[in-house]
This record gives sequence, C-alpha cells and structure tokens, in this order.
Amino acid sequence: MTLRKSTAAFFVFGALAAGSSVALAAFATHGLQQTMNYPADAVRTFIDATEFQMNQGLAVIVVGLLCQVMRDGLARRIMQVAGVLAAASLVLFSGSVYSSTFGGSAALAPVGGFSAMAGWLIFAAGAIVGVLKGDVRLATGGRPQPAE
Repeated sequence: MTLRKSTAAFFVFGALAAGSSVALAAFATHGLQQTMNYPADAVRTFIDATEFQMNQGLAVIVVGLLCQVMRDGLARRIMQVAGVLAAASLVLFSGSVYSSTFGGSAALAPVGGFSAMAGWLIFAAGAIVGVLKGDVRLATGGRPQPAE
C-alpha cells in the first residue's frame, strides 16, 4: 500500500508535534522548574500545553491513518479538514501558552481551543459520513483497506 501525500503530511506533522512535546515537557521540568526557578503555576501551565500538544499530535496521526483507508470522497475530505484543524489548534493553543510563560501573549489560545473543539466535531461528522457511505472497510485479515 502506498501512502497518500496527505497521510504522509499528517504523519510527519503529528510525529514531530508529539515528539517535541516530550522535549518541551522535559525542558519545563528540568529547565524552567529546576534551573530557572520559574513559579510552579507557570511550569504547570507549560506542562499542560505539552500534554495538549501530545494529544493533538496523536489526533493528527489518527486522522492520517483514517484518510489512508478512506476512499476519495466527501468523508475523506471532511476528515482532512478535521486534521488541519487539529494541527492548527496545536500550534495556536500550545504556542500561545508557551509564549505566555515567557511574558508573551496568550491571545490566540482561545482560537486554538475553538479549533480543537471544531476539529473533533468535524472528525465525528467525517466518521459518520464515512460509515453511512461505506468509505472505510476492513479486510478479512483485519487490515484496513480503502473501500472499493
């Protein structure tokens, strides 16, 4: 099975986001807290942002997997929009929270939060449309295959 370009893009973005969240959490614990003596509430807020980043990064990877096994059509396009919103929410929300830790603005955090909520709702819509239209099927071996 050949990876679709959108799937590969979702995989790369999601993996980089999830992986960097681990590095940022380590930085928060070892750098901000232990070395730079940041207040505990600021460190906790930073770590909350890394957790959000990890969750949304994994969501982007899941969207990529689903897009890979969906045939071209409405459900797949809806799922791609959900993936883009998940990626945007990750950048906007976590980025704003990281910025606020260092005295910057968190003005885009609500936009990122809204993008996450909208992305999950659109994900549900894509799943419903995909099921109703039969756009995803599992082969008898249990391996996902694009619907015929």
